Amino acid sequence: MKRCGLEIERFPEAQKEQKNAGAYLELHIEQGPVLERMGLPLGVVLGTKGVERHIITFHGQEAHSGSTPMNARRDALAAAAKLALEIRTIAKNMMTLFALWAA
Repeated sequence: MKRCGLEIERFPEAQKEQKNAGAYLELHIEQGPVLERMGLPLGVVLGTKGVERHIITFHGQEAHSGSTPMNARRDALAAAAKLALEIRTIAKNMMTLFALWAA
C-alpha cells in the first residue's frame, strides 16, 4: 500500500472527503471456490449484503430425567440446536429467492 502512496495511518482524514461523496468504488480481488470451479481468474461484485447479528435467548425448564418423559420436557439446548440446523435451510432458501430476483 505504501508503494502505491497509501498511508494507512492517515485514514481518519478521509472523513473530510465523505461530505461530497455520492458513491465509492471498492477495488479488491473477489476469489473463492465458485470462481475456481468455473475456471475464472476473477469476479466482479454486483452488490453486497451487510452483516446482521442477533441475540436469541432460549428458556427451558429443568426436569428430572427419571420423572419427566421426553415429550414433556422443555429443553433449551434442543430448541437452540433445532434452530441452528434450520438456519442453513433458511439461508439456502433466501439465496434461491435472491438468485431468482436477480435473474
